[in-house]
Amino acid sequence: MLRPYGATLGTTFLAQNHSMTITISNLELWTHLGITKEERMSEQRILTNITLECEGCDACETDDIADTVNYEDVVKQIKKVAKANYKTLEKLGDEICSAILKNKKVKSISIKLTKHVLPGTKGITISITKP
Repeated sequence: MLRPYGATLGTTFLAQNHSMTITISNLELWTHLGITKEERMSEQRILTNITLECEGCDACETDDIADTVNYEDVVKQIKKVAKANYKTLEKLGDEICSAILKNKKVKSISIKLTKHVLPGTKGITISITKP
C-alpha cells in the first residue's frame, strides 16, 4: 500500500472489542482558501492531522484490508474535498469530517488544519471533532 507523500500513519488497536484509532499525521493539502477572491486565486498549503475512531474493524484478526478503514482511500477522499474553493478553514474542516463519516466503520473524527499565512506565526490551527 502506498503512503501519501508527506504523511505519516499510525494505528492503535484494541483487539478485544475491535475498536481502533487511525491517525494520519502531517498530511499536506493544497487548496484555494480565503475570504477574498484574490486570496483564493492561488493554492495555499494546509497541514492536516486527522484521528479516526473506528469500530467493527476485524482486520486485527483477519489481516484483510476489507475488514478495516482503508487509510489510503481516506487520504484520497480528503484531497478530493480539498480541491473545492472555501472561504474558511472551518468550512474545509467540516466538509472533510462529513465526507469521512460516511464510512460506517468511522465512529468519530478529529481534525486539525493549519494555515500558514500570518506573518510572525508558525500557523493558525483550527480543530474540529465530530461524532
